[in-house]
Amino acid sequence: PGTPIVTCYIARRFVEAARLRRRDLTGALPANNAPRTIEMMLAMYPQTRRIQVVLGASDYERNQAEMGRIIFSSFSGRIGLEYLNDLTLEQIQTKVRALPDDDLVLFGSLLKDAGGREFYTNEALSAISAASRRPVFGLLTEDLGDGILGGVLLSMELSGRDSAQLGRRILQGESAAAIPLVADAGMAPMFDWRQVRRWGLRENQLPPGTLLRFKKVSLWDAYWKEISLGLGVILLETLLVTGLIAVVVVRHSLWF
Repeated sequence: PGTPIVTCYIARRFVEAARLRRRDLTGALPANNAPRTIEMMLAMYPQTRRIQVVLGASDYERNQAEMGRIIFSSFSGRIGLEYLNDLTLEQIQTKVRALPDDDLVLFGSLLKDAGGREFYTNEALSAISAASRRPVFGLLTEDLGDGILGGVLLSMELSGRDSAQLGRRILQGESAAAIPLVADAGMAPMFDWRQVRRWGLRENQLPPGTLLRFKKVSLWDAYWKEISLGLGVILLETLLVTGLIAVVVVRHSLWF
């Protein structure tokens, strides 16, 4: 009792309920980034009529699907959302391989598929992305680089930093009760440059403020100043040599 508490990535309803009992509590709340990602998907691909939501068959993922039906209820009538909890990885691959042009994919998680196969890395995401005929969006920064095009991504690392900053403020003398809860912690629009190229997008088609990861810088982009200077020197030397040769030719013609 009396010890300040800082929470990280705990749902707002739990934190606010705890704060009623203990005022010396603050924290960084998880961002509600999934609806914003869907809005981004629809803005980038306005022809979209259906989104395939990849979630596994574990109890946690089935619960996430039920929560999704509530969270995404505002999209009813605009698009359809199909949850793939009852499919194996192979069945998901087959499905996304044949998607029509007005479908997109939103990857949530695949901890266990309907066949009971468990996944401890992003191998399932990579396999789905490789098979998909349409872009795969995501929700977590930690999935960027393994096959998602991008999204309004939540970074657990950044959420942790936000919580650490709150703890630092308390250690410097601020009251936890006086520090407001930090909403939308660790959230930012991020895209994988390699997937951007794969799907034929231009950088100016991405949302404002986008963080572009894994971009390969060409030799010209990296050293254009040095290359331009070198070419300028070569051109100048070529002109000087050409001028000298012309002078020699003229003098030679005068003597003979």
